[in-house]
Amino acid sequence: MERYARQLNLPDMNLLKQERLKDESDKPRLEKIGLLKNKSCETCKNSDHKPMSNPEGHQTMINILSIEEIAEKDAIIVDVREPNEIASDPLVHELITRPPLQIPLTQIPMKINQLPSHKPLAFICAGNVRSQNAAEYVAARGYKDVFVLDKFSL
Repeated sequence: MERYARQLNLPDMNLLKQERLKDESDKPRLEKIGLLKNKSCETCKNSDHKPMSNPEGHQTMINILSIEEIAEKDAIIVDVREPNEIASDPLVHELITRPPLQIPLTQIPMKINQLPSHKPLAFICAGNVRSQNAAEYVAARGYKDVFVLDKFSL
C-alpha cells in the first residue's frame, strides 16, 4: 500500500497525522473523522463548524444497498461528494428518478436539519467511505432508515 501511495505521489499518512496532531485545537474533530483540515476551504475556516463525531462514541451499523434495493425503498439519495466530483461524475441510472440532495460530507453537521426524517435516506460518495461516515452520523442523531447506496452498483 505504501509503495502504491509513493507511485501516486501521495503524502506519507504518518507524517500527515503527526502534523495534524500538532494543532491541538483541531485534534478532536480531525481524529474522530480522520479528515485533514483544508485551510483554504470555506467550511473548514468557519468557526461554527460542528464536529462529525458521534455522541458518546455511539456506533451504528449501516447497511450498504444496491441501487435496486434503494429504489424499492423509495429512498432519498444524498450525495456527499464535493461539487467538483459531482460535476465530473454525475449520478446517472434509470432507477434514480429524482435528483439527489447534494450536501458535501463536511456540511452534513450544519445541514442535518435539511434532511427529511419521514423517508429513507441513502448516502452515496465515490467509494462508500464518506457516505458511511455521513450515514453513521445521521443515524446516531435519531434518523431511521439510513443506508449507504453502493456506488459500485451504478
